[in-house]
Amino acid sequence: MKGEVDPHLLAQIAEAGDDGQVEAVILLANTAKGSAAQDRKAAGPQLIDQVANKVHERPAEVRHMPNLGAMYVRGSGKFVRQLLESDEVSVATANDAEITTAGT
Repeated sequence: MKGEVDPHLLAQIAEAGDDGQVEAVILLANTAKGSAAQDRKAAGPQLIDQVANKVHERPAEVRHMPNLGAMYVRGSGKFVRQLLESDEVSVATANDAEITTAGT
């Protein structure tokens, strides 16, 4: 894994194997965002296409947020594992973060 990856996400990928579904929130590296707005809009979809070509499958769902340099991805363990190998991924976390309130 190139970027910082949440251990909980790694555990979910291991549990899912190649075929089980995994949900991840990905922050793209500054180099992937580029300086121009057009570069930021293209970085996420290009990365998804590159990974899809490598693993010969597409994710079930992608939500790209170019102004934040972030993506939500739901796909197979194989797809997400390969996605995390990309230099363009800066940080990745599981999508099921536990919400707590102060004082509990």
